[in-house]
Amino acid sequence: MNELSLRQHHFHDLGNRLKSSLAFVCLVSAIAALALPHKADAAYRGKVSSAASRKSGEGHIEDQVSILVLPFGFGIKIVGILEGELHGPNRVLVLNTAGISIDEDSRRFSLSVPLKGNTTEFKLQTVDVFGQVEVEKFIIKTHQWNEIVHSVRAQSKNAPLRLGAGIGVSSLAYQQDRVANYSGLAITAKASAQYRFAPRWDVMLSGYITTLPLSSSRSDASVRFLGLNLRAGYILPFVQAPWRLSLLAGGYFATMFVTRDLFGYQGAMGPQIFPSLQRELPSGSILTTYA
Repeated sequence: MNELSLRQHHFHDLGNRLKSSLAFVCLVSAIAALALPHKADAAYRGKVSSAASRKSGEGHIEDQVSILVLPFGFGIKIVGILEGELHGPNRVLVLNTAGISIDEDSRRFSLSVPLKGNTTEFKLQTVDVFGQVEVEKFIIKTHQWNEIVHSVRAQSKNAPLRLGAGIGVSSLAYQQDRVANYSGLAITAKASAQYRFAPRWDVMLSGYITTLPLSSSRSDASVRFLGLNLRAGYILPFVQAPWRLSLLAGGYFATMFVTRDLFGYQGAMGPQIFPSLQRELPSGSILTTYA
């Protein structure tokens, strides 16, 4: 094969990779776009007491804390929003190695602290121009914690849109006629969006992509997989919570990225139908298995 043919083959292989990777990026972008209109619905606000201590003459943190439930990636996080003042123009405030922005005129500041339960402890550091560091511990007591968690779980359970993402280690195996078998381990990323449009009907868009090969049975080839799935599902009525059995049907698209196209398939697609069994855990997480 001459140099020109090698270059053409290289650009053809690169084009196929870019097209398939673009499909996965579009999937993630679509899922993110679906999530954006629901940010306001996910918020929960309230006022709780704070056990934060004070240092007279140096500054203080106000006793009242606002509790917010905010979108975080494909999930949520519960945070406390605190406000206060720090006296002295040559002093800086640090929380978990991150500097806190302070208004130069009023010397007021606002900070966000992830909440862990009824009681959350955190430390603030103040640093002066000479590098002297003072550390003070604060305690946020969230008396409404159980109510907040219950409300979040109820909203999540009743919400028609469920988003998911994950990353893990996958075991890969591929066989093809007149080609040496391939097997290996790789890091695989997954994303999904599931929307319930009727009490027992939903639709799901999902995808996966091999992000980092870890091991390979063949030293002459690097192998990656990409797949997209679009399907509708019906929840069978005779299975009771916390279990759920669904019958799913739809279509799939799958392709492989292989060094110099030594083997594999590209652009495979077709129909699919399969059952899925789910169980909701007390924490609100869902375990899923399918055949």
